[in-house]
Order: sequence, then C-alpha cells, then structure tokens
Amino acid sequence: MRITSQVKRIALAAVGVALLAQAADALASDWSTYTPRKFGYLFADKQELVKNGDTVKFWSAQAPAHIEPGTPVYTKDAYVVDCRQHTFKVVQSTQYDASEQATDVPVIVQNREIEPDSKEDALSQFACGTDKGAWMPVTAVAEFFHERAKNAKQGLSY
Repeated sequence: MRITSQVKRIALAAVGVALLAQAADALASDWSTYTPRKFGYLFADKQELVKNGDTVKFWSAQAPAHIEPGTPVYTKDAYVVDCRQHTFKVVQSTQYDASEQATDVPVIVQNREIEPDSKEDALSQFACGTDKGAWMPVTAVAEFFHERAKNAKQGLSY
C-alpha cells in the first residue's frame, strides 16, 4: 500500500510539473499583435523568427474582425521578408475552420513588393524591427483562436 501511495504522489508531481511547464510556456509566449485592428486580428511569432542577413522568416496568424459562416476562422502563414529589398513571399498558408480542421492553401512562392499601409507592410515592420510601437506582446494566442473557433461553431460572431 505504501508503494502505491508513493507512486500516486510521483505521478501527481509529474503532472504538476508538466502543467507548470505549459503555463510557463504560455506566459513566455513571444507572439505579438498588431494593435491597430485595420487587418482584423494580426499576430506574429517572434519565437520562431529566423534571421539570415537581410532576410527574415517567421509565422503570422490572422483572424478576420468578424466571423462569417463558411469562411476560415483564422489563417497561419509562413512569411519570408527581405528587409533591404522591401519584398516578401508567403511560403506556406493554412486555413482553419470552425472545427479547427486545417486546410493547406496553395501559394505561389515568389517575391512581391511590399505595398505601403498593407498587411505585409505591418508584418515587415515587425520582422525588420522598424515598427513604431504598433506591435505589442501578447499571450494566449492559441486559446484566442480556439475560443473563436468554438464561437464560430456555435454560430456566434465577434
């Protein structure tokens, strides 16, 4: 009986450590959000940002300001931005529906000019470190998207 009790304590301690690690990861999130809501909810992941000379690769996530039936609840894109040439390309795009089912979207991987005041302009400011305070750190991004998907599944909108 004593061994069973010790095994239970060890198992509970392991679960507690795992939960604390998850909570610490959530609090230490390196996601940022673009505070003007001009593009809906726009996020960029600093933790996954990879610099190679003037080129920066990173993940972005976007949700429309209002959820419409039959449209993606959110989209995640992998961007490559050339800070010197002021160009970008999307190398991967995945849309998520109200059931959080992922659908890969075909992309044409080619460099394009970054238009002023565009979503890509905002993202390049994040990636190249030239933003003027428009990007703010944020936590619980995954939970935000999960809640949006749950609401969309129930027919609710923001």
